[in-house]
Amino acid sequence: MVELALDAYSDAWQIVHKIQAIYIRSESQAKFTNITSSPNDIVITTPFLMEINNMIGEFNICIPFSMIEPLYELLTNPPVEKMKQDGGVWMNGWVKQVKYSELELIANLVEHPTRLSNILKLQEGDVIPIEKPERLMVHVDCVPVLTSKYGTLNGQYALRVEHLINPVVNAQEEEQNHE
Repeated sequence: MVELALDAYSDAWQIVHKIQAIYIRSESQAKFTNITSSPNDIVITTPFLMEINNMIGEFNICIPFSMIEPLYELLTNPPVEKMKQDGGVWMNGWVKQVKYSELELIANLVEHPTRLSNILKLQEGDVIPIEKPERLMVHVDCVPVLTSKYGTLNGQYALRVEHLINPVVNAQEEEQNHE
């Protein structure tokens, strides 16, 4: 398992710089790894969580900062030429991952401002009058993304999308219309 993890770790670094991660020894506490010449040297640890059947374990890969320091400029400011070459690959990967990300759409049917004293007086069977809104605003992480109408479809409650209000989505629609 450790060899597989180290191979995957080496593969992940391929984009930045070719490295070969090898197993040297293990330590139960990362702070006791003692892989540098001085106890004051900085060590970068990368935690991994492993699950095998019902067993869960964690391990860290530790690298002295002195090994990463020569790559610092490359990590913080990648070359423009390489970005142009790899940009499409990265962008396509991000787009695929974002497309399959799960989001929680929230559409509040009604908000009814009231006082806590009124809520405390409520009893079983009481009715709170509300007015069904004409349109609902649908949010993702408190960001409005669309307006919709409330109704039913095939015996289930439903929302009919009227307008996408996310500027990114609107820009994509405009691009598609111009193509």
